[in-house]
Amino acid sequence: MQLLRVSPFDNPGTFAYEIVQSIKNNEKSAFMKLRRLIACLSLRRTKDILNLPPRRLHMEDINLTGYEKDLYDAMSSRLLARIDGYLQAGVNKRSLAHVMEQILRLRQICNHGKDLLPPAILDMIAEEAHDLHESRSKDDIECEVCGRKVPDLMSDLECGHLVCIKCSQRLQQEQPEVGAACPVCSGFASQEISAPKTLPVLNSSDARGIEPSSKVSRLVRNLRMLEGKGTQSAPTKRYHRSTLHAAPTRTNAVHSVVFSEWTSMLDLVQITLTKCGFNFARIDGQMKAKEWKTNLHRFSTDDKCTVLLASIRNAGTGIDLLIANTVHLLEPQWNPMVEEQAFDRVHRLGQKRPVEMYRYVVNDSIEQVSIAFRFSFQPDGRTFSDSYAFI
Repeated sequence: MQLLRVSPFDNPGTFAYEIVQSIKNNEKSAFMKLRRLIACLSLRRTKDILNLPPRRLHMEDINLTGYEKDLYDAMSSRLLARIDGYLQAGVNKRSLAHVMEQILRLRQICNHGKDLLPPAILDMIAEEAHDLHESRSKDDIECEVCGRKVPDLMSDLECGHLVCIKCSQRLQQEQPEVGAACPVCSGFASQEISAPKTLPVLNSSDARGIEPSSKVSRLVRNLRMLEGKGTQSAPTKRYHRSTLHAAPTRTNAVHSVVFSEWTSMLDLVQITLTKCGFNFARIDGQMKAKEWKTNLHRFSTDDKCTVLLASIRNAGTGIDLLIANTVHLLEPQWNPMVEEQAFDRVHRLGQKRPVEMYRYVVNDSIEQVSIAFRFSFQPDGRTFSDSYAFI
């Protein structure tokens, strides 16, 4: 203010009295006065005057199925119990850090089940699940496919579902490409079998390899639809693995950018895209500068490279991705400006095509809480206190 000689606010005492003190007193007009002052002094080139092509936001509602749902329910119950204990004992910095860590684990489960969790968490869940399954009475065990009480249950399933040998053999004959996968949670589109309410058993060795989560399955479906590799049929709750691993055929030049907060999530998405035959590039903060620039140049110049995997922290600001016209955000951010900056890498000056934006959110989860959290900062005073029911 003093440099610009904006009277009377170039006087520190006047600025402190009119603006700073009003904010400290929580006066409703304080921020309004500050906004007006900044508006008078700032030159802003807003998008309203740039005549940009339209952009459209799609909310992709994801329903966790089978094993993912069991794992999320188990972890969310643990989080709610811990929050209740902290509220009774008193909240401090250490307890708050534990709660934030648990929230982080819930967000990771929403993205890709157990595959993003650290080994210590997996060992803890496996130990509790083993004790729970050991305590079951054989007389109470029922096959989760046919419902009969039988003693000859499969005991080597990674997910912990209880299936009799007869049902397992029958379903493997009907779907031979699935192999020894669990018939309850392997993603059959034609079956609606309820998952168990108990904590799932985890196994460190997975002979089938890493399978796509519900969220990654939806991402692949959308990529195929946008690139002309699939049909625009209504989304289903379950996805058969044979549809995910079919060879894609290129028919148009839709370019997509997939943002994620975690590079480990990009690793998992990369595995699925490789299996599905997508031609993609990747940029993140762990790459050397030369490799980073090479991959970005390849996405911008190679017409066959239609997907770019990017870390939202590393690629969310400071670069132009005008070659793309579609943005996929795999997880909602607590700070909405982080999302806006990522979207603006594509929807910016120089863009000639309409931009489609996809935000992937798991229903009845912490991800919905993170979106509701933003409303607590709105001027109308909306809060998110009721949103904890989603956890």
